[in-house]
Amino acid sequence: MHRTVAVGLGGALGVLLGLAGCTAPGPGAGRPSLHTLPLASRISGSFALGERRVYLPPGDWRLLASRETTLTFIADALEPGPSLGAVYVGEFTAGRLSRGVKAVASLYGEPGIQWNDEPCRGDDGLFKLDRRRSFRNQSCLEIRSRAPALTELSGPRAPAAVLAVTFTRYDTTALLVARYEFNPEAFGFPDAAGAAWTPGQVRRDPRKAAFVEALTAWATAALPWFEYGYDGAAVPTTPFPPPPRPGRAPAAAGA
Repeated sequence: MHRTVAVGLGGALGVLLGLAGCTAPGPGAGRPSLHTLPLASRISGSFALGERRVYLPPGDWRLLASRETTLTFIADALEPGPSLGAVYVGEFTAGRLSRGVKAVASLYGEPGIQWNDEPCRGDDGLFKLDRRRSFRNQSCLEIRSRAPALTELSGPRAPAAVLAVTFTRYDTTALLVARYEFNPEAFGFPDAAGAAWTPGQVRRDPRKAAFVEALTAWATAALPWFEYGYDGAAVPTTPFPPPPRPGRAPAAAGA
Protein backbone atom coordinates (compact mmCIF):
# COMPACT_ATOMS: atom_id res chain seq x y z
CA MET A 1 0.00 0.00 0.00
CA HIS A 2 1.26 3.51 -0.84
CA ARG A 3 1.51 5.91 2.11
CA THR A 4 2.16 9.62 1.74
CA VAL A 5 4.86 11.42 3.70
CA ALA A 6 5.66 15.12 3.75
CA VAL A 7 9.27 16.14 4.34
CA GLY A 8 11.30 19.33 4.16
CA LEU A 9 14.94 19.03 3.05
CA GLY A 10 16.97 22.20 3.04
CA GLY A 11 13.87 24.35 2.78
CA ALA A 12 12.38 22.37 -0.12
CA LEU A 13 9.16 20.46 0.52
CA GLY A 14 8.98 17.03 -1.03
CA VAL A 15 6.43 14.25 -0.76
CA LEU A 16 7.52 10.72 -0.03
CA LEU A 17 5.67 7.48 -0.51
CA GLY A 18 6.35 4.53 1.79
CA LEU A 19 6.42 1.19 -0.01
CA ALA A 20 6.33 -2.30 1.43
CA GLY A 21 9.50 -4.33 0.97
CA CYS A 22 13.16 -4.27 1.98
CA THR A 23 16.39 -2.84 0.64
CA ALA A 24 19.84 -4.31 0.14
CA PRO A 25 22.59 -3.07 2.50
CA GLY A 26 24.36 0.01 1.18
CA PRO A 27 28.08 0.81 1.08
CA GLY A 28 27.94 2.44 4.53
CA ALA A 29 26.44 -0.60 6.26
CA GLY A 30 28.43 -1.85 9.25
CA ARG A 31 30.03 1.51 10.00
CA PRO A 32 28.85 4.00 12.66
CA SER A 33 26.58 6.57 11.05
CA LEU A 34 28.10 10.02 11.40
CA HIS A 35 24.88 11.54 12.73
CA THR A 36 25.28 9.37 15.86
CA LEU A 37 28.80 10.62 16.69
CA PRO A 38 29.65 13.57 18.98
CA LEU A 39 29.88 17.06 17.52
CA ALA A 40 33.44 18.19 16.78
CA SER A 41 34.41 14.63 15.79
CA ARG A 42 37.19 14.62 13.20
CA ILE A 43 36.49 12.93 9.88
CA SER A 44 38.93 11.82 7.23
CA GLY A 45 38.45 10.18 3.85
CA SER A 46 34.76 9.30 4.04
CA PHE A 47 31.88 8.82 6.45
CA ALA A 48 28.81 6.63 6.66
CA LEU A 49 25.35 8.15 6.88
CA GLY A 50 22.86 5.38 7.44
CA GLU A 51 23.78 2.79 4.81
CA ARG A 52 25.24 5.31 2.36
CA ARG A 53 28.77 6.68 2.26
CA VAL A 54 30.03 10.18 1.47
CA TYR A 55 33.61 10.80 0.37
CA LEU A 56 35.68 13.78 1.46
CA PRO A 57 38.72 15.46 -0.07
CA PRO A 58 41.82 15.79 2.12
CA GLY A 59 41.38 18.34 4.89
CA ASP A 60 40.80 18.96 8.57
CA TRP A 61 37.09 18.08 8.64
CA ARG A 62 34.97 18.29 11.79
CA LEU A 63 31.34 17.43 12.47
CA LEU A 64 29.60 20.75 13.11
CA ALA A 65 25.92 19.79 13.16
CA SER A 66 23.69 16.75 12.87
CA ARG A 67 20.09 15.69 13.23
CA GLU A 68 17.73 12.81 12.57
CA THR A 69 14.19 13.33 11.35
CA THR A 70 11.47 10.70 11.49
CA LEU A 71 8.87 11.29 8.81
CA THR A 72 5.18 10.65 9.30
CA PHE A 73 2.66 8.93 7.08
CA ILE A 74 -0.09 11.53 6.70
CA ALA A 75 -2.54 9.03 5.23
CA ASP A 76 -2.11 6.72 8.23
CA ALA A 77 -2.99 9.12 11.05
CA LEU A 78 0.62 10.31 11.43
CA GLU A 79 2.05 6.82 11.82
CA PRO A 80 5.87 7.00 12.12
CA GLY A 81 7.57 6.48 8.78
CA PRO A 82 11.11 6.46 7.35
CA SER A 83 13.97 8.37 8.96
CA LEU A 84 16.48 10.72 7.39
CA GLY A 85 19.87 11.67 8.79
CA ALA A 86 21.48 15.04 8.09
CA VAL A 87 25.01 16.14 8.93
CA TYR A 88 27.25 19.11 8.23
CA VAL A 89 31.03 18.84 8.32
CA GLY A 90 33.31 21.81 7.84
CA GLU A 91 36.89 22.93 7.47
CA PHE A 92 38.22 26.23 8.78
CA THR A 93 41.07 28.29 7.34
CA ALA A 94 42.37 31.27 9.31
CA GLY A 95 39.37 31.08 11.61
CA ARG A 96 36.69 31.13 8.91
CA LEU A 97 34.67 28.41 7.27
CA SER A 98 36.36 27.70 3.95
CA ARG A 99 34.65 24.47 2.87
CA GLY A 100 31.69 22.50 4.12
CA VAL A 101 29.70 19.39 3.22
CA LYS A 102 26.04 18.79 4.02
CA ALA A 103 24.74 15.25 3.51
CA VAL A 104 21.22 13.87 3.84
CA ALA A 105 20.43 10.16 3.55
CA SER A 106 17.69 7.68 4.29
CA LEU A 107 18.58 5.56 7.32
CA TYR A 108 18.35 2.02 8.64
CA GLY A 109 17.52 0.12 5.43
CA GLU A 110 13.85 0.96 5.84
CA PRO A 111 11.19 0.11 3.23
CA GLY A 112 11.75 1.72 -0.15
CA ILE A 113 10.88 5.38 -0.46
CA GLN A 114 10.28 7.75 -3.33
CA TRP A 115 9.62 11.45 -3.63
CA ASN A 116 6.54 12.65 -5.41
CA ASP A 117 8.75 15.48 -6.64
CA GLU A 118 11.63 16.14 -9.06
CA PRO A 119 14.49 17.93 -7.30
CA CYS A 120 16.62 17.65 -10.46
CA ARG A 121 14.25 19.95 -12.35
CA GLY A 122 14.65 23.71 -12.44
CA ASP A 123 17.13 26.20 -13.81
CA ASP A 124 20.68 25.15 -14.55
CA GLY A 125 22.46 27.57 -12.20
CA LEU A 126 26.17 27.79 -13.03
CA PHE A 127 26.36 24.15 -14.22
CA LYS A 128 24.00 21.20 -14.39
CA LEU A 129 24.32 17.56 -15.37
CA ASP A 130 20.89 15.91 -15.38
CA ARG A 131 20.97 12.11 -15.41
CA ARG A 132 17.36 11.42 -14.39
CA ARG A 133 16.26 7.92 -15.35
CA SER A 134 12.58 8.53 -14.59
CA PHE A 135 10.26 10.57 -12.39
CA ARG A 136 11.09 8.38 -9.38
CA ASN A 137 14.70 7.66 -10.27
CA GLN A 138 16.52 10.98 -9.95
CA SER A 139 20.22 11.66 -10.45
CA CYS A 140 21.82 15.03 -11.03
CA LEU A 141 24.77 17.29 -10.34
CA GLU A 142 24.51 21.06 -10.15
CA ILE A 143 26.61 24.07 -9.18
CA ARG A 144 25.05 27.32 -7.99
CA SER A 145 25.51 30.19 -5.55
CA ARG A 146 23.29 29.88 -2.49
CA ALA A 147 23.08 30.45 1.24
CA PRO A 148 25.25 27.96 3.15
CA ALA A 149 23.49 24.86 4.45
CA LEU A 150 24.97 25.40 7.89
CA THR A 151 22.30 28.02 8.55
CA GLU A 152 19.67 25.31 8.01
CA LEU A 153 21.11 23.26 10.87
CA SER A 154 22.86 24.69 13.91
CA GLY A 155 26.42 25.78 14.40
CA PRO A 156 28.88 28.65 14.04
CA ARG A 157 28.31 31.65 11.80
CA ALA A 158 28.72 30.95 8.11
CA PRO A 159 29.52 33.16 5.09
CA ALA A 160 26.66 35.01 3.40
CA ALA A 161 26.84 32.79 0.32
CA VAL A 162 28.80 29.83 -1.00
CA LEU A 163 29.31 28.06 -4.30
CA ALA A 164 27.51 24.76 -3.78
CA VAL A 165 28.23 21.57 -5.74
CA THR A 166 25.22 19.32 -5.10
CA PHE A 167 24.94 15.64 -5.96
CA THR A 168 21.43 14.15 -5.74
CA ARG A 169 20.47 10.49 -6.13
CA TYR A 170 17.39 8.54 -5.17
CA ASP A 171 15.17 5.78 -6.43
CA THR A 172 12.54 3.62 -4.74
CA THR A 173 15.07 2.15 -2.30
CA ALA A 174 17.21 4.99 -0.92
CA LEU A 175 18.03 8.68 -0.91
CA LEU A 176 21.40 10.48 -0.79
CA VAL A 177 22.14 14.17 -1.27
CA ALA A 178 25.68 15.54 -0.79
CA ARG A 179 26.33 19.26 -1.09
CA TYR A 180 29.96 20.42 -1.14
CA GLU A 181 30.22 24.13 -0.32
CA PHE A 182 33.08 26.49 -1.11
CA ASN A 183 33.35 29.93 0.50
CA PRO A 184 34.51 32.28 -2.30
CA GLU A 185 36.19 34.60 0.21
CA ALA A 186 38.54 31.79 1.22
CA PHE A 187 39.60 31.46 -2.42
CA GLY A 188 40.58 35.09 -2.92
CA PHE A 189 37.23 36.55 -3.98
CA PRO A 190 36.12 39.53 -1.86
CA ASP A 191 32.51 39.40 -3.08
CA ALA A 192 30.88 36.27 -1.69
CA ALA A 193 27.33 37.60 -1.94
CA GLY A 194 25.08 35.50 -4.15
CA ALA A 195 24.32 38.47 -6.44
CA ALA A 196 28.01 38.52 -7.40
CA TRP A 197 27.84 34.91 -8.65
CA THR A 198 24.94 34.89 -11.09
CA PRO A 199 25.66 33.20 -14.46
CA GLY A 200 25.90 36.63 -16.07
CA GLN A 201 28.36 37.93 -13.48
CA VAL A 202 30.50 34.82 -13.85
CA ARG A 203 30.61 35.13 -17.64
CA ARG A 204 31.82 38.72 -17.35
CA ASP A 205 34.63 37.92 -14.88
CA PRO A 206 37.37 35.62 -16.27
CA ARG A 207 38.64 34.72 -12.77
CA LYS A 208 35.21 33.68 -11.59
CA ALA A 209 34.65 31.73 -14.80
CA ALA A 210 37.94 29.91 -14.26
CA PHE A 211 36.94 29.04 -10.68
CA VAL A 212 33.57 27.66 -11.76
CA GLU A 213 35.32 25.65 -14.49
CA ALA A 214 37.69 24.21 -11.87
CA LEU A 215 34.73 23.23 -9.66
CA THR A 216 32.94 21.72 -12.66
CA ALA A 217 35.97 19.60 -13.59
CA TRP A 218 36.27 18.41 -9.99
CA ALA A 219 32.56 17.63 -9.67
CA THR A 220 32.37 15.55 -12.84
CA ALA A 221 35.47 13.60 -11.74
CA ALA A 222 33.96 13.06 -8.26
CA LEU A 223 30.57 11.90 -9.59
CA PRO A 224 31.57 8.18 -9.81
CA TRP A 225 32.52 8.29 -6.11
CA PHE A 226 29.16 9.79 -5.18
CA GLU A 227 27.39 7.05 -7.14
CA TYR A 228 29.58 4.42 -5.47
CA GLY A 229 28.72 5.83 -2.07
CA TYR A 230 25.05 5.55 -2.98
CA ASP A 231 24.84 1.96 -4.24
CA GLY A 232 28.33 0.41 -3.97
CA ALA A 233 27.92 -1.01 -7.47
CA ALA A 234 30.73 0.27 -9.71
CA VAL A 235 34.09 0.81 -8.02
CA PRO A 236 35.67 4.03 -9.41
CA THR A 237 38.78 3.44 -11.47
CA THR A 238 40.51 6.67 -10.36
CA PRO A 239 41.16 8.12 -6.87
CA PHE A 240 38.74 10.60 -5.35
CA PRO A 241 39.86 13.89 -6.95
CA PRO A 242 41.13 16.85 -4.92
CA PRO A 243 39.00 19.99 -5.40
CA PRO A 244 40.42 23.52 -5.37
CA ARG A 245 42.01 24.35 -2.00
CA PRO A 246 41.57 27.64 -0.15
CA GLY A 247 44.01 30.31 -1.21
CA ARG A 248 44.36 32.06 -4.54
CA ALA A 249 41.62 31.45 -7.05
CA PRO A 250 42.50 29.83 -10.42
CA ALA A 251 43.90 32.31 -12.91
CA ALA A 252 41.84 33.18 -15.96
CA ALA A 253 42.81 31.55 -19.24
CA GLY A 254 45.66 33.44 -20.87
CA ALA A 255 46.48 35.35 -17.69
